[in-house]
Amino acid sequence: MLIDALISLDDPQIGCWIVGGGKFTKEFEATLQKTVRDSKSKTTIRFFGFQSDPRPFYLAADWHIAPSIYEEPLGNVVQEAKSCNTPSIVSPNGGLPELIANNVNGLILTEVSLKEISITIRTIADHRDNYQDYGDKAFDSLDGHLDDNTFNEKWQAVLKILHDSLAQFSACSIILRHRKT
Repeated sequence: MLIDALISLDDPQIGCWIVGGGKFTKEFEATLQKTVRDSKSKTTIRFFGFQSDPRPFYLAADWHIAPSIYEEPLGNVVQEAKSCNTPSIVSPNGGLPELIANNVNGLILTEVSLKEISITIRTIADHRDNYQDYGDKAFDSLDGHLDDNTFNEKWQAVLKILHDSLAQFSACSIILRHRKT
């Protein structure tokens, strides 16, 4: 859908780098590349395939887009973009919207459709000045909620709750057993 939206914009001032892929997506990537070649669109769309370090792409980009149609629990790509001061456009699916403060450090699509994606990209392209501070705000929103220490602390809290729940259950079991005798 993203490729179709970019093609429909047919604007030489708009470009998109498709970064990522793998052995299970080669056929799909080839189909997308053929679609771009056959379109004759003025929009620049380039494919870079899998990159072991995508940071140079995030650092050079004005925006990152993750228009996932799947219910992804967490989009690491959004966090990677934030770490490079690059705001994201995300779909309203799964955990992606939880990573964005809409119209503050990124944008959340109202739906994943050709029309919605096209309008959003066109709006950003036509009103760049309105979005200049989104990258800094994206970086600032990396509050550490996914760093190792916070991750470990949250799991310890979950395990404590589980432990305390089991301890209460064990105490109840002992009392119930005692009443049975």
